[in-house]
Amino acid sequence: MKSTIDKIKTLRKYIDDNNIEVDIEVDGGINLDNIKEINEAGCDIVVAGTCIIKSENMKETIEKLKKLNI
Repeated sequence: MKSTIDKIKTLRKYIDDNNIEVDIEVDGGINLDNIKEINEAGCDIVVAGTCIIKSENMKETIEKLKKLNI
């Protein structure tokens, strides 16, 4: 995930420096442990399907993800 975080930061800087209006979406490997760091790196949209589907309580996991993805 470290290399993904670095790529998000690089892409976010390029987008911002060039005044490009586009969202950064990350799909894959998203979980409760890394969603905040991914968001802070500059991601706009996360796809966390596996994290939610494999959880014991999907509703609770969704709420936790929403809180962490501020």
